Amino acid sequence: EKRPLSTLLDDIVGKMPNGATFVIVTSNPDPQLANSVLLLKAGGVLPIVVFVDPLSFTLKPDPKAEAKQKAFFHAVLGAGGKGFVVRYQSDGSLFPEGVFDGDA
Repeated sequence: EKRPLSTLLDDIVGKMPNGATFVIVTSNPDPQLANSVLLLKAGGVLPIVVFVDPLSFTLKPDPKAEAKQKAFFHAVLGAGGKGFVVRYQSDGSLFPEGVFDGDA
């Protein structure tokens, strides 16, 4: 069964111990993930979202996808999650960076 990551995360809310850190790695800017982050935080879990930027692996800019990514990070950070983005660099390396204001 194919389900969005956010619905899978909703299934584990309440099953993680208080004070746990939960790292979510995704390349899909699912706007519903912010709700999952809120539920995890309410359950005493520190959610960390690592977003692997699919746009950095292509040479073709996509303004609609960039806008979705910004909205995604604004929602996740607004829900109290910690955010990081991983981007592909022209030399073939991957570069992780913290996201603090949603304008990743």
